[in-house]
Amino acid sequence: MFRSHYIIPMTKVQYVHSKQGPLSQKFKLSTISIVSQVLNGLHSAYHLHGSFMQLQKGAFFTKLFVTSRSKIEECKVTESFLQRLFGLASVSVYTRADPIRETTMKDIPKEMAVRYYHWYAKKEE
Repeated sequence: MFRSHYIIPMTKVQYVHSKQGPLSQKFKLSTISIVSQVLNGLHSAYHLHGSFMQLQKGAFFTKLFVTSRSKIEECKVTESFLQRLFGLASVSVYTRADPIRETTMKDIPKEMAVRYYHWYAKKEE
């Protein structure tokens, strides 16, 4: 026997448009992003004490990294074009772990980044 199929009529979907345009939404998103970056920069800290290094970053979610010079495999200082204009640099530290752990501190003063590099270079002496 042949069964008949019942078709349920679909109702019209109404879209709710906000009165704000896409430019306003982009402005809000970029404002939130900039505020987040500024807060992360204000709440970041770095410190050298003897043979220990401490890096703390983040405003909403804080990460604290403490290690000794003997556990560091590599220390790398880099700078982008904008960082060079503003006298900033990034420090990347690679430590012994399984797998190797990379910790990067971005946008710190260039003098401090060079100090970190020289501090690490004393390991070889």
